[in-house]
Amino acid sequence: MPSNTNRPVNYRRSALNGQRSMTATHRRQNEALALRQQGMAYADIAHRLGYAAPQGAAEAVRAASARLNNAVMPVVATATPSVGAVASNRTFGVEAEFFGITPQTAVDALTAAGISASYEGYTHRITTGWKIVTDASVNRTGTGTGGLELVSPILQGEAGLAQASLAVSTLLRAGGKVDRSCGLHVHVGMNRLTGADIMKVLDLYSANQSHINSIIARSRQTNSYCSPLNLGAGSRYNSYDEVRRAVTPEQIKVAARQFGRYSVVNVSSYATYGTIEFRQHQGTLNGEKVASWVKFLLALIETAVAMPVASQNFGSLTDLMNATSLGDETKSFLNRRAGRLSASRS
Repeated sequence: MPSNTNRPVNYRRSALNGQRSMTATHRRQNEALALRQQGMAYADIAHRLGYAAPQGAAEAVRAASARLNNAVMPVVATATPSVGAVASNRTFGVEAEFFGITPQTAVDALTAAGISASYEGYTHRITTGWKIVTDASVNRTGTGTGGLELVSPILQGEAGLAQASLAVSTLLRAGGKVDRSCGLHVHVGMNRLTGADIMKVLDLYSANQSHINSIIARSRQTNSYCSPLNLGAGSRYNSYDEVRRAVTPEQIKVAARQFGRYSVVNVSSYATYGTIEFRQHQGTLNGEKVASWVKFLLALIETAVAMPVASQNFGSLTDLMNATSLGDETKSFLNRRAGRLSASRS
């Protein structure tokens, strides 16, 4: 059978088409490497990027590593990761504590990845770009100063979450590290919610604390920087009740000012930023962990607000996630994480 009777004998493949094909291959290899560095399994990388088998994904990761390690560039990849659907359009912000590199190294790496960033020293000033700030509670090894924290601008939707994933992964590739001194904090905007709505979020989190603990490192379950919620009778009961009765933003701010910030769900941040802050997650520079945690929180908030009464214990992590609009891929990731943490504790 003739190979192609319409092709001239002296046909040569277009150099432009060849270059386009090679560029696409390199782009996919770079994305495979970025996903692997975020902790994703080869089988999952293969499924996401269309490789026939996990071995194909592994070969792509090795090819990208070899190619990029020979290039003169401060980070190995700048492709924006795909993070999947986000269950809420609420604004959010991410604060990731880390150490191991200097502030300038962090800024240079982020800039090279296409993320506008600056070193601000110690500040709580809101900025329109990413910033590196100091944090006295964090390991300072390798920083040349105190411990460090990456703070995002106000983010929203899949694009914001993809940028957050890329930012933390970039710091990991640049040599950033975390340990038990580090935490991951997530602020979520509470606009258009009453105090009763906000308290429903705390009710649902508190009622399902044991299930949430299953995807959190043990070091963050009894930690002075993120103490467990206690919504029952006690010293804070009346203050929480004031939040529950508040209707306007100003009323919520007045009630929120009575709280300290070192709780798994920090209500006091509402007084300053109009957010509540989730402080329980352990420190990580793994982009997939960050994305999955933020998606879980956003889904949890929307579920709580929609419930008439949100103090229901769903019985298990799986049942809790199934009660939300969380995507199957994120549910699978969090269930696998719960399994790994359970095995490490036994």
